[in-house]
Amino acid sequence: MAKATELVRRYAVTLLEAAEESGVTGEVRGDLEGLAATLRGSQELREFLGNRLVDGATASNALEALLAGKVQPLTLNFTRLVAGRRRGHALADMVEAALAMLDERAGIDTAEVRSAAPLTPGQIEALGSRLSGYTGRKVSVQAEVDESLRGGLVARVGDTVFDATVDTQLRRLRDRLVSA
Repeated sequence: MAKATELVRRYAVTLLEAAEESGVTGEVRGDLEGLAATLRGSQELREFLGNRLVDGATASNALEALLAGKVQPLTLNFTRLVAGRRRGHALADMVEAALAMLDERAGIDTAEVRSAAPLTPGQIEALGSRLSGYTGRKVSVQAEVDESLRGGLVARVGDTVFDATVDTQLRRLRDRLVSA
């Protein structure tokens, strides 16, 4: 796993350095956000890129057909390079790592939020604002549904966990009743 993490980090750093040198960091960030959403939303694409039976040239050509004219040439070249070197299985991790590095450079913390039900864009924005007030930094919220939760949500910003689940609230209420 450590080797995969180092591989992901190296590719992400290389992409960001090239974007800075070319002066297209903002555009590449937008491309990466779109690519991350596409990869999260398409199980078929992730499976295709991770399939060891698909040769690098085929995967590279498929990504070119999918992305050409929609992303910066640098982003397109990066995805083609990754696929061509048969590293497509790690593309989603590379994209997420690059986005995390861009956020860190911009002073933005990431909150990983698990909720019992899908959050609306307004709820995500409000949650980001409240967490920003707590941390003193801008907070980007990455939300996902966790069906094991009965209600509420759990947010993690760095090493700090905010647990606002129904189970935790009920446990606290029980503890107060018992100690009273």
